[in-house]
Amino acid sequence: MPEKIKRFRISIYGVLISKGHVLLTETRGKSGVDFVNFPGGGIARGEEPASALVREFKEETGLVVRPVQIIHASMAFHRSFVKPDRQLFGTYWLVERLKGKLNEEGNGDDVKRCFWATKDELADLPFTTFDREVLPELMARMAEF
Repeated sequence: MPEKIKRFRISIYGVLISKGHVLLTETRGKSGVDFVNFPGGGIARGEEPASALVREFKEETGLVVRPVQIIHASMAFHRSFVKPDRQLFGTYWLVERLKGKLNEEGNGDDVKRCFWATKDELADLPFTTFDREVLPELMARMAEF
């Protein structure tokens, strides 16, 4: 087991696919490096995971979604770059859009912008290793939509 891991961060992310594109966010990294990821974030203590997903997705994108199916859960060890004593664990859910207007210009906080990407564009985007783990499963799923 890697040394100095004192805490876990459990996160939940939504994967919204429409017309061969997946919705992504560009995030202002706390380390000063921006990155691309899926809408979502941490689950608060005592919060239901599905509620956390709906809350985070709305905060980051402006859209209200419904979790449909888990498509991936972390399999590898992932250490936080910002807090090296923290291990990251994430679940990724296929979501269905219910309502809302997409905030393409971001949320005015940590999300700089929301944008759609094709399957072919995913490999070249600056994902963290944490999110790169889900890409093979996502790319296979995108062929279905």
